[in-house]
Amino acid sequence: MSKQLAEFFALLGEEWISTGEHFIPLKAGGQLNLKAEPFPSWPWHGQRVIVDLHRELPEKMAQVIAANWDNYNVVRSKG
Repeated sequence: MSKQLAEFFALLGEEWISTGEHFIPLKAGGQLNLKAEPFPSWPWHGQRVIVDLHRELPEKMAQVIAANWDNYNVVRSKG
């Protein structure tokens, strides 16, 4: 699914990040590291959208990301 999404975003002229890691600093110190392959992202109008392709990101971690950064959103696939 990630490959198809990457092709779709490329057709739209959008950036799709699906390799490497995301380093998300936390306000209390430290950071969350997410591998970009299972959790790709794209920048969208000042936001960073992280896609949980396989519903593997724990809900608590998604809440921590949202609580620390107003411009980060986590979107989960339905299937």
